[in-house]
Amino acid sequence: MTAESTVFASHDRHGSADEKMCTTKAIDVAVAEFNALRSELLSRSATQSALVGVGFAAIGIIYSSALGDRGDQGLLLAIPFIAAAAILAYAGEGFKINAIGSYIRDQLWPFLQARTDAALPSWEHHLYLGRRDIKRSLITAPIGALFYIVGMTAAVYPSPSRYGPECSQP
Repeated sequence: MTAESTVFASHDRHGSADEKMCTTKAIDVAVAEFNALRSELLSRSATQSALVGVGFAAIGIIYSSALGDRGDQGLLLAIPFIAAAAILAYAGEGFKINAIGSYIRDQLWPFLQARTDAALPSWEHHLYLGRRDIKRSLITAPIGALFYIVGMTAAVYPSPSRYGPECSQP
């Protein structure tokens, strides 16, 4: 067997040099996509935290304004709407985070594993196995419940001015 035939036999067993180049480029593109998705996940997670902070700050400002000495307790009626907006925005970001995680777990990671001929560990798969019994909604439910309770409390808060001046004095 000549040196030339050995090289060709090697390429036949392990794929051609062009195929390896395409595989390497595909892996590079997939890793770049993963890095971009990771950045988006971090950004969306920070947005969720900011939404919670802004929601509680807005509710706190309204409570302090409404319950102050000269406050207008009618402001409390805005709290359920602010709480609902915060819950919906938070859940929307959570939905997008879940969609990105599903794409990484179900599409991108298997693509990389198939092209590297390696059993790569996957954090997304590990999380997925852990969440089979607990849905994400159960994890985020306390935040939603807190906003809901605060909003409902504001909506049904008994205003002393509703009952006349004699009831507003302790």
